[in-house]
Amino acid sequence: MRVHLHFYDESRWHLHDETRIRGKGIKDNEPVPGKQLASDIQNLDAASHAAKFAKDLNGSWAWVRIMDDKVILCVDHHRSVPLFYATDGQDVWVSDEAGWLYHQFADALPDELLASEYLVLGYVTGDQTITGKIRQVEAGTATEIAQQNGHHTGKENPGLHIRQHRYFRYVHRYRSATKKQLLLDFDDIVLQTLKNTTDYADGRPIVLPLSGGYDSRLIAATLKRMKYPDVRCYTYGQQSSKEIGVSKSIAEKLDLPWTCVTYTKEKWRAWFHSAERRMYYRQASGLAGIPNIQELVVMGELKEKEWLPGNAVIVTGHHGGLMPGGRGVYDSYTYREHPEMNMDTVISHVMHYHYYLWNWSEKHDDLYPFFRDRITNTLAPEEDYPDSPSACESWDFHERQAKFIINAGRLYEFMGYDWWMPWTDLDYLRFWLQVPLEFRHDKNLYTDYILSLPPHDISGYYPKSKILSIRDKIKNTPVFSISKKGYHTYMAWKRMKSVYDEHPLAWYGFINKTDFKGRYTGREHINSFQSLELLRVIFENGFLSVDDVLARAVSSLEALSGPATGRSEMNSG
Repeated sequence: MRVHLHFYDESRWHLHDETRIRGKGIKDNEPVPGKQLASDIQNLDAASHAAKFAKDLNGSWAWVRIMDDKVILCVDHHRSVPLFYATDGQDVWVSDEAGWLYHQFADALPDELLASEYLVLGYVTGDQTITGKIRQVEAGTATEIAQQNGHHTGKENPGLHIRQHRYFRYVHRYRSATKKQLLLDFDDIVLQTLKNTTDYADGRPIVLPLSGGYDSRLIAATLKRMKYPDVRCYTYGQQSSKEIGVSKSIAEKLDLPWTCVTYTKEKWRAWFHSAERRMYYRQASGLAGIPNIQELVVMGELKEKEWLPGNAVIVTGHHGGLMPGGRGVYDSYTYREHPEMNMDTVISHVMHYHYYLWNWSEKHDDLYPFFRDRITNTLAPEEDYPDSPSACESWDFHERQAKFIINAGRLYEFMGYDWWMPWTDLDYLRFWLQVPLEFRHDKNLYTDYILSLPPHDISGYYPKSKILSIRDKIKNTPVFSISKKGYHTYMAWKRMKSVYDEHPLAWYGFINKTDFKGRYTGREHINSFQSLELLRVIFENGFLSVDDVLARAVSSLEALSGPATGRSEMNSG
């Protein structure tokens, strides 16, 4: 067996004998020295052993261990460092850059069905990528590719057997506790989580993207409470954005240095047509998820102005919105009216809130069974979940968070910076997995905690529109379900009129206005246009329109000898 390795930035990976390690491990709330971690990994000779070891290893990390007859790939519980692999005969290719793997194989062709999922979802679920040739190691999973001495037991290549061992699943196990006790425990968890962050920063400047929301606000307030010596904040958006004023106010009240980069459509257009954008797309897409572009303009300007120190650690509030209650603020049916575990409810929730980037209703009867099976393949057995919201949040964690949200890290790396996302901390996740649904309704436990933070005047949200204020007032009443459809109709009409010119981030500016008006119906998001663009850029093989991608997927289904579920058997969990 021959193993071929390639890493986007070799300097981030450290070689210890035949083991490559990247990142920082934390065990028992203390950093694990690199040599100790390497020594421990050297004793792991199977994916099952790697999974057992990784189960309680906190932090952000990945490793590749090469032995004579096998290679073991392992990523942390939130996939902060992606690993991709492909096999051909007795050869194994491994990289953190799927684009490199793609160019190693003439037969790494797009899969029409997986491309359709990428189009409407923004990423590919399970362990696959847009091309069936290249696989990814899923969050919380150890993968072993082993030589079988000519005996074919694997799914793809004679002589090689691929085993996957999942060591972490986001599944709730509720504890009996009062709200008061949970708030006290949450305070301890927040402090420990941010201690892990400051241990990682180790005196380096912490730079925080400070929005108008609660997740970054909690980081800022806690770092101030901990008296970390160098915390700097930035925000961004159009001058009219309300979040800019909120961000500035919070920074001033916490006495933290703050700056702002103004976004314009012209800046986005210039960036999109630059060579830098094309390079970033190739590095960050991973053939499995669209790149996160939200902060590219601001990072570029702050770097150019030398406001960002070269040794800074970007510490962000990403992932913070899922654990305290996921979509519970919006989905009253699943979270309040019918929370009991029902797989149909879960599938409907995921379809509605995630498989929505482009309208695929005309192909619904053909594609729905395929997408449905993709969703259920990600989830644990139905009986493992205490209720439907738990299953919905589990799917979100393993797919959206691990495939798309985490991609913000690729952005910071592309700009040359280190980064850390506190709300992916393993103990922080485990706390929320014990919090009963009644305290995750409308994120009420989380909100109460934020409201208790000193100084108390940093806790208010920015002003909302009248329609949103009315929505909040009726949200917990029977009227809400009836009025929800009308609310969405109103918002679609409102977005169609103003989104191109007035979006707070101005990012639709990278699209020609005529093209935008021709495609935008009120439901599309910036990620909709990205998913279509990435299919064009990556493959350049005729994926020129939404209709074309969906039609190819349906044709592929019709050509299959078996049902759509056969395509999903390659997913392991």
